[in-house]
Formats: sequence, structure tokens, C-alpha cells
Amino acid sequence: MPKLIAIIFYSLFFINVASARDKIENHQQNLFLNLNLTTFEINENSEIFYDENSGIILENIQSALLDLMSYSRFDNIEECQSLELQVFLLPRRILNNRRIMDFLQWSDWNNQDIRGVYTSFHVQSQGEIYINYEKSSREFYFTLAHEFFHFATDVECKRFNYTERDADNFATNFCESSDFC
Repeated sequence: MPKLIAIIFYSLFFINVASARDKIENHQQNLFLNLNLTTFEINENSEIFYDENSGIILENIQSALLDLMSYSRFDNIEECQSLELQVFLLPRRILNNRRIMDFLQWSDWNNQDIRGVYTSFHVQSQGEIYINYEKSSREFYFTLAHEFFHFATDVECKRFNYTERDADNFATNFCESSDFC
């Protein structure tokens, strides 16, 4: 009898502790409803979404992404999955709006505001970088490099082998070797 009570207690309180995360169909719907975004194609596998206020950043981001691909030796990585890259240049008020960006797992950041984020959760063939373009140039490109690191390691299926510190180190090293940061 005590064993049965222990099993019931365990199943009631511990089995469902981890909450499952559901994929959201049309996960970017609120984003597109709240912001008029234009698309710029970098290459056949990469595109940038931007609004009319992200002007100066847009002029440099294509070069920055190409530099990141070169710096990371992206063309030589051992690809285990093919991911298209979408980069969204967003104002802070949109990026950190929990209603609009409801497809993100905000608990991962203790419900704190973010400068950028990488995800490939909702569309299996797509890596997405969302980044606040209202930061200083140095912060913007550091964050872009940080999130690109997550994308590159995701293409290798090694994303969970690395830490946020690894992404920061990659971004720091990229910034020290480039003219962007």
C-alpha cells in the first residue's frame, strides 16, 4: 500500500513537471500583422526581412553575413541538415512584445527583454534570427554574430553541444577581426 501511494504521489507531482512545447502553425502571423516587412534576398538560402526604419543596417548586413559565413568557414562545415536562413530586423518594441513574438519560449530568458534570438523550432527547414536593429552598431553586429553561431551549429546538428559563452566568444572574435563591430 505505501508503494502504491508513493507511485501515485510521484506521478501526480513529478511526471508532468516539464512542459512540452508545441509547434505553432503560421508562427510569424502576429509579426507580419504588426509590422510591414520587406524582403531582401542575400542568396538562394538566405533572406532578410526589414521595415522602412532599418535603413542603414540593411546596407551593411549583407556584407556582414557574408563575412560571418567566411569567418565561420560555413561552406566547409559538416552539414547534417539543410536550413534556409531568415534574418528579421526588428525594432525593440516588436522584438520584446510577448503577444507578437508569442512563438518564442520567453521563460528561456527568465522573461527578460532580449537583443536577438535564434530559433529553428517551428519550421524544420528554416533557421530564424530575430534581432533588434535599434542597438548601437557594435551591439547589433555582436548580436548578429552570436545568433549566427547558433545557426551554424544548428546546421551541423551540434547546437546543443555549445553554450551561450561559446556563442559570445565567437561573436567577440568575429568583432575583433572585422570592421563591423
